[in-house]
Amino acid sequence: QAFVRLEPGPRIDELEPLVVIIGDSTVANLSPISPSHHGWGQVLQDFFQPIVRVVNLAEGGVGTRRFFQEGRINHVNHVNRLEPDIVIIQFGHIDFREKLPLPEYEENLSILIRAIRRIDAIPVLVTPVARRLFDDQGRLLHELASLRNSVMNVSQRDHVTLVDLNGRSAALYNRLGPAQSPLLTVCGDACTDQSHFSRVGAY
Repeated sequence: QAFVRLEPGPRIDELEPLVVIIGDSTVANLSPISPSHHGWGQVLQDFFQPIVRVVNLAEGGVGTRRFFQEGRINHVNHVNRLEPDIVIIQFGHIDFREKLPLPEYEENLSILIRAIRRIDAIPVLVTPVARRLFDDQGRLLHELASLRNSVMNVSQRDHVTLVDLNGRSAALYNRLGPAQSPLLTVCGDACTDQSHFSRVGAY
């Protein structure tokens, strides 16, 4: 708003901020696949004013290694000609499942950051959202703690804005506890999937 004036100049659509999201199924738009599954990225648009456009390129089963192997970095800008202003990055669940070495995970994130900056967009790192798994005493198991630390390290090293979603989601799960938190995940305690969200959980 500081630089937009009511005078002839760029068309308004050239001034609309574009936010692009890349990541795995915990972020992705899952409703077309299963109406009960939701990623947090598919509801993010609701938290912005209408002038901001959110494009969610996150997809299930994609970690940082596959993201590069399949050339998905091109989807951020060159293929779709999106020209994003901000790119939000949240990977970790697939990298954890595939036992990707942490140095490779961190280097992949750094490569992503450099690629995003080359297209004059602002990268934002997000620590991988926590899984809703509790021990026998009702305390959350911090399965992804090592990846959280890696993302925080990359954020400091590469001077990137950080959203600690892992820490915040873990705190929420702990506050609600095993009894109240099932409403946030896709099937509560009725199945073993404690990573993916219900619509309430996505919000």
